[in-house]
Amino acid sequence: MHIGVVEDDSDQSDLLDLRLGEGQHGSEVFATLAEPKAELASRWFDLLFVDWMRPDGTGADPLQWLRRRQAVIVRREPTPSSRRHPKPRPCE
Repeated sequence: MHIGVVEDDSDQSDLLDLRLGEGQHGSEVFATLAEPKAELASRWFDLLFVDWMRPDGTGADPLQWLRRRQAVIVRREPTPSSRRHPKPRPCE
């Protein structure tokens, strides 16, 4: 997964970047809201962590940009095991 982190606190962003790297995920850290806005125009992130309380805006700003530029789709495909669950039996 390619994950974006929008966080102005360097301790927090370093920790998230470290943990995501341990999980074999690529991550990119942005200190300001302007940085991911430019990246979102040409790139896609599988997940975006956003600090809500920011000195340069709110965490809602990147979400509004995403809604205008890209469709956000969450989809779960049924797995073979989920198709074979037995029907519940009535209690006796």
